[in-house]
Amino acid sequence: MISAVSTRRRGWGAYEVAVAALFGVVLVVTVAWGMLLPAFDGPDEPWHHNSVARLVDGGGWPPAYEAMVLESTWNAVCESGAAVPGEAGRSTPTSPGERGPLLDGTSQGSAVPDFMLQHPPAHYGLVAVVVTAAGGGDVAWDRAQLVMRAVSAVLVASAVALVVGAVRWATGDRRAGLVGGASVLAIPFFTNAGAYVSNDTLLVAACSATLYLLLRAVREPGAAAWLLPAAGAAYGLALLTKGFALFLAPVVAVLTVLVVIGRRDDRRRSVLQAGAAAVLCLGIGGWWWIRNYLTLGTVQPSRLGARERSESPIDGYSLQDFAVGALDRLNATFWGRGGRPEVALPDVVPWTLSVVLGILVVVALTHRGARWLLVVLAFYPAAVAGTVILNAHGIYWDTGRPFQGVQGRYLYSGVAAFCLAVGSAFHVVSRRLPPRMDRAALPALLIILVAGSVAAQVWTLTRTWASRDPGSALLRGVAEGSPWTLWSVLAVAVVGASSAVLVTAAARVQVEHRAPHL
Repeated sequence: MISAVSTRRRGWGAYEVAVAALFGVVLVVTVAWGMLLPAFDGPDEPWHHNSVARLVDGGGWPPAYEAMVLESTWNAVCESGAAVPGEAGRSTPTSPGERGPLLDGTSQGSAVPDFMLQHPPAHYGLVAVVVTAAGGGDVAWDRAQLVMRAVSAVLVASAVALVVGAVRWATGDRRAGLVGGASVLAIPFFTNAGAYVSNDTLLVAACSATLYLLLRAVREPGAAAWLLPAAGAAYGLALLTKGFALFLAPVVAVLTVLVVIGRRDDRRRSVLQAGAAAVLCLGIGGWWWIRNYLTLGTVQPSRLGARERSESPIDGYSLQDFAVGALDRLNATFWGRGGRPEVALPDVVPWTLSVVLGILVVVALTHRGARWLLVVLAFYPAAVAGTVILNAHGIYWDTGRPFQGVQGRYLYSGVAAFCLAVGSAFHVVSRRLPPRMDRAALPALLIILVAGSVAAQVWTLTRTWASRDPGSALLRGVAEGSPWTLWSVLAVAVVGASSAVLVTAAARVQVEHRAPHL
């Protein structure tokens, strides 16, 4: 049976102010990453940047691998001082005042294919609209990339606000929602990765919106008729963003069924709403994958995936070495940028964080009202992780290249499960604390999480710039030699102000220890 967790409230109270403040904290932290990190520093960022530039140029979205990376994109990469694929070393950064435009007036392509075309175009289309509004192809490429990164930051911050709501509805506790949402700050690479130009950011936001709407529909008494159709639209957007969203389908189906069976007095209308959700989902994004299968014979085209499979493994193959190494890399690249030795977290940090997360999951599973929802939500990141490792094993078997494509950041679109585990554990523990400690626990945890995030940012930026020319910075003041720490101090000041509002408002949020149940 599904029981209500809250009644409707009007106006802004302490909880709403706290959510807005947390949105502000995550936004500023993520924007600071985007402003202070070198140009084209993110995973595959030149290709993501290029796909946006091509849409701004009116080049559309050709079939996979049928368009080349624009010459203007490689010119920008060279001017930034970043490494160009296939060339040794880095070029010398161009003076910020001499950097070229996003588009050089021609549509000439290089000899390098744009492999982002294997993905759907939703993220790139959204960012292209914003870049066009900001000046389009005539804008200097560095300023255009700042705009692209700013869009990513807004999407990630929005996802966190949605996750707060998802955890709140799942646990029946607003304070647990705040802790759960803020817990993303305990993943140092989450806001870092969220600052880059990448379709992962829209995927995180769309999946988080889908889960928030579905969990609210499951829990809210007299849930509005628009919730299920809106969830279908959000999931459709996720499907039009990246293929990993396909693995969210079982979670969406289970939660939708819970909504329908929970409305015994109005089941027919609920079924109609679920049908509308399915139509919207297919109409917005599901069609993309059906079309791929019917026209290409595969769900997602991939040149590496289309390689000739070997019946026997390559010389030196070791399943044990692969399994241990793949899990270690997945863990390291979930918490930090483990693929970059100069900025990778010390080995003890990701493994310590994973042990803590494991303990929190065990505690969270004692939350009778939310444990089955946690199991349902956890299916999604587990399915993504399993697929990533299975795919990497096939590549290792055939080519001897271990761990290719093993990236923990691919799990971020399922961050709601991580946050629900943390929020549920907080709910379980806090209800057993003395009242005074209970009231102090939430503000204390929020302060620790924000401080830890800022410390990780300073630590990473210091090591990043230790080996990079300041001229590769996107911010012109930094690139011209101004101390980048001044920008960090400004970011810390803004984060501090937002955090003060967050902690003050959170301290006023009502304690809710009556857990819902299924």
